[in-house]
Amino acid sequence: MNDLAAAVGLGNLQDFPNIKARLAEIAATYRTKLAPIDGIRLLRKESDRVSGDWLFTIRVQRREDFIRALTGRGVPTSVVHLRIDKNSIFGGLCIDLPGQAVFNEEQVSLPINYGLSDAEIEQVIDAVKSGW
Repeated sequence: MNDLAAAVGLGNLQDFPNIKARLAEIAATYRTKLAPIDGIRLLRKESDRVSGDWLFTIRVQRREDFIRALTGRGVPTSVVHLRIDKNSIFGGLCIDLPGQAVFNEEQVSLPINYGLSDAEIEQVIDAVKSGW
């Protein structure tokens, strides 16, 4: 980390509890409202862990269709968790990771930012509910 990044980090420490609480609130809203939607699988939430909620990743059927549909409704998405074993520095593709290939094809992250308004969160949820 350089000095500039450290200064920005220090400047945000005072607000961190509020930021973290807002991210957790958004994630809880997504979990509640997206869980019943066909074609979506939420990632496990374990009771003995606390998420930083810096991303809200879900698994979807037909990811490319999902991304196009949400983009068309003004909701950005991102594909963040790309498998790293394709890089030669890690020894190349590992074929003994049975769930990795499926996860790699299904995972997509929805917008989550402590600055999102409740209306913007509902826009994301409505865009997902509208189908793909």
